[in-house]
Amino acid sequence: MLYGVRYERRFSSRKEELAFQRETAEKLLDWALKREWGLELSALSRERTPEGRPYFSDCPVHFSVSHCKGLVCCGLSGAPLGVDGESRRPFRQPLVERVCTEEERSWIFRQRDREEAFLQLWTLKESVMKLSGKGIAYGFQQARFTFEDGCPRFRDAGVVLSQFRLPGGWVVSAASAQEKFPEFQLVELP
Repeated sequence: MLYGVRYERRFSSRKEELAFQRETAEKLLDWALKREWGLELSALSRERTPEGRPYFSDCPVHFSVSHCKGLVCCGLSGAPLGVDGESRRPFRQPLVERVCTEEERSWIFRQRDREEAFLQLWTLKESVMKLSGKGIAYGFQQARFTFEDGCPRFRDAGVVLSQFRLPGGWVVSAASAQEKFPEFQLVELP
């Protein structure tokens, strides 16, 4: 399942907001583990793969967290997954040129709302890179998509994609080795 928490707080610095996002991600992960699996986060051991991906060493649950301005999200599954959530941002062609293949750029430039199209593709790329366990080291150009039916499709048919557009302009994407996520649930933490 995929969960998210929205917030509207203002912060005095980016560092303060990052600390809040990380704390909220931990609370959300703890809440989701209790709800879905009956597990306490504090009772689980976390380690990192050589590439840096966090995992539970004593539990078969896979997780992924993400945060951006105004949103913190996490996903849980019995299979590996990657989750990314982002908010709308100004369209920047140099960034598009750097992270997208020629086919991806062509698709973006054919869309009426280029900001939205890029955000959709960006979150899909990030979720695939997280699923790989390598994160950004996987490479934006390696996480390439095709558009046979007009929608982004990852080059590896074994990767299952889910994407959700939230009110307020956020997009959340998930890539899984097995699971199509039926919904994204916004929650309020105690």
